[in-house]
Amino acid sequence: MTKARSRLFAVAVLSALALAISPMLVHAQSGRLIAKIPFVFHIGNQEFPAGEYTVSRLANDNSVIHVSDGGRHSMVSIAIHATRPPEDVAKLIFNRYGDEYFLSEVRWMQSTTALQFLPASRERELAKKVEPQRIITADKRS
Repeated sequence: MTKARSRLFAVAVLSALALAISPMLVHAQSGRLIAKIPFVFHIGNQEFPAGEYTVSRLANDNSVIHVSDGGRHSMVSIAIHATRPPEDVAKLIFNRYGDEYFLSEVRWMQSTTALQFLPASRERELAKKVEPQRIITADKRS
């Protein structure tokens, strides 16, 4: 399978997974935060416009994250667990390289578990040139 076909296949599988899981999220949420993100950002290789987003995790698999603006922009992604001291506010943490932002971590209120996203190829490329600036967006309900 060529590299382009492999990527296309991976995108198709993730899209199918997102469509299959989306209806279950309403019943299976164990955590949810809402944030107004004032800049265009990336999760992996997917770009999202500025706007208000809901970030949810599945109760049966806390490594699976659903990010949605309630309309056209949505994705399901797998993140890795990291241990952090509990915080009073849920947060989205972005790495900023110039004018490009990448979602790096999700921290849940009163939780010792944070979820971190592995950097995509574009972010790895930028990180070789410049140290990222950390940008924090808190849950707007806090």
